Amino acid sequence: MKASDRLWSLGSGLLAVGIAAGTWFGVISPDLQAAATARDDLAMVEQQNAIHQARITVLEESAAKLPQYEVELAELAQGIPAEAGYADFMRQLEALATETGVTLQSVTNADAIAYVPPVVEAAAPADASEGTDAAADPAAADPAAAPTGAAPTPHTNPLINEQNFAALPITISATGGTAELGDFLQRLQMGTRLTSVTSTTLTTAVDDVPGTAEIVGYLYVFRSALTGP
Repeated sequence: MKASDRLWSLGSGLLAVGIAAGTWFGVISPDLQAAATARDDLAMVEQQNAIHQARITVLEESAAKLPQYEVELAELAQGIPAEAGYADFMRQLEALATETGVTLQSVTNADAIAYVPPVVEAAAPADASEGTDAAADPAAADPAAAPTGAAPTPHTNPLINEQNFAALPITISATGGTAELGDFLQRLQMGTRLTSVTSTTLTTAVDDVPGTAEIVGYLYVFRSALTGP
């Protein structure tokens, strides 16, 4: 083969390699990268669609239970209504007194008290001087002998605050038989309207003299966003 033919063959080969390389880097490689990016985007979209579908399923299940939730809310609202509802409470007391055979003498109420969330107090730091009292205090010398029970942490809810929850102080005075007054007190705490009894003063019935009961406690009002302004 002549030298000129070799040069033409070599040049043609280099040209073919250049064209192939240009085609790869200029056309095929970008197309492959675009295809890979499209696959990644498709996988991301499918993942997001799966998340959205799961949320839709949860919402559909909640919507199906909405009538049940409304019934439960109505029942709870009877115990802790959105208003003071003293008239309804008085009717409940009068019916309860009739059922138990006691006589209501008076029912008084005071101004509402805004709810104050409980504050968990931090444990006080140990005093260095307490170490010298270990011998005199067996519980201090032996940790196993010390009480291990801790006070429960008060439960709080950020949705319940002084703006929407309040306690209504009440005092109920009634007379009747000793057993009847006890029955009245028990049913009062299990009635439709939630009543928290904080103290009770009872006197026993003697012969024709009826017993007396003075019951001090609280009613509650909760005005949630669902009850309107």
